[in-house]
Amino acid sequence: MKVLIDIGHPAYVHFFYQPIQLLRSHGHEVFITSRKKEIATDLLDKLGIEHVVLSAMGSKGSLSLLRELITRDIKLYRVARQYRPDIMAAIGGTLFPRIPLFCPVSPLSFCLLPYRPLTY
Repeated sequence: MKVLIDIGHPAYVHFFYQPIQLLRSHGHEVFITSRKKEIATDLLDKLGIEHVVLSAMGSKGSLSLLRELITRDIKLYRVARQYRPDIMAAIGGTLFPRIPLFCPVSPLSFCLLPYRPLTY
């Protein structure tokens, strides 16, 4: 099975590290795309995980984020068309790829919600 994992934040490196190792140990191909945000790409490099940087966090502001989002989608679409994954995985949010809408691939999205204790 071919799996494409998109890393958009440093926390996602930690979230996906064990699944990447497990998938690879079972003979699956895993391709990683990343976003240069804070230390995400540095963590991937330190862990020895090969990845392709699709975009970098721009300056603050809606226009900058929109520009990055469009650039990132175009690059991710090209990677997905070339790599042809069976599954794409990412943490949901603004940068969750819309590529499965255009490619025959099964999307797998995780949602990490902040912990809030229940109050009665």
